[in-house]
Amino acid sequence: MGKIVFLFIISLVIFASCDKVKQTEKNLAGEWQIVSYKRMDTEGLLEYAVVNGYINFENCADASIPCPYTIVINYDFPSSTGNTTEHGTYEVIEKGKFMNIENSNSSNSITAAYRCRLLTETKTDLELEFSDSTGYIHTYIFNR
Repeated sequence: MGKIVFLFIISLVIFASCDKVKQTEKNLAGEWQIVSYKRMDTEGLLEYAVVNGYINFENCADASIPCPYTIVINYDFPSSTGNTTEHGTYEVIEKGKFMNIENSNSSNSITAAYRCRLLTETKTDLELEFSDSTGYIHTYIFNR
């Protein structure tokens, strides 16, 4: 009897984990407008940008493969101005708390890969954070 209860509890934990990933993917699907962009350098200096743009997560019909995304952002920090235009795939992992993101070029070859943390994720608000190869921490806030 104890083994049956143990297996039942394990099954519930696994089901709950999969359910959270699916719910996160469902909430992410669609276009989000960026409302805030901040970055922190390796010495802890924060900069806030004047920003516009969007990120679009395509609907994940098959959770066994990564899903497409596109991001287009124009930013103006006090120390630099630029834009980011990327496309690639994303995969929600770890109970919906993180995403693996792979950027691709026009030949669909992977050009960069990083792990992104979902700080906030609701139907109307999204906050993403990631570290780049130089050690800067980037935080984006999006709204629907």
